[in-house]
Amino acid sequence: MHAFHAYIDESGDEGFIFKDPPERASSEWFVISACVVRAVNMPAIARQIHETLDQIEVNKRIAHFSRLPHEAKVAFADCIGSKSIKTISICANKRVLQTTYTHTLGSKRRLYFYLTRYLLERISWIARDY
Repeated sequence: MHAFHAYIDESGDEGFIFKDPPERASSEWFVISACVVRAVNMPAIARQIHETLDQIEVNKRIAHFSRLPHEAKVAFADCIGSKSIKTISICANKRVLQTTYTHTLGSKRRLYFYLTRYLLERISWIARDY
């Protein structure tokens, strides 16, 4: 039997209040993503990723990806991209959703759970295919 690790994170916010730049309000996109790794591959992948992370430490702390210099971003993306990792992203353009689904997806945590359902479904497809 195969076992997997899924690392999940989201980007954006769940709000549906939009303003034109330069004003700030809700993000236009909400994205939830996962990296899925087979458990047997995890020790080797973790070691290799930590070696890369050690090289891009800033003041003995890992910097947020968006604040890394371009060269560090490329090094980290190359490191992740060369591993046996499956990635899944579910992306929702909230401006488009607002025209048809605001009455349901605008409720508290509703968009998050809706997209998470799709993400988990696709993670289960990876497990099924193994």
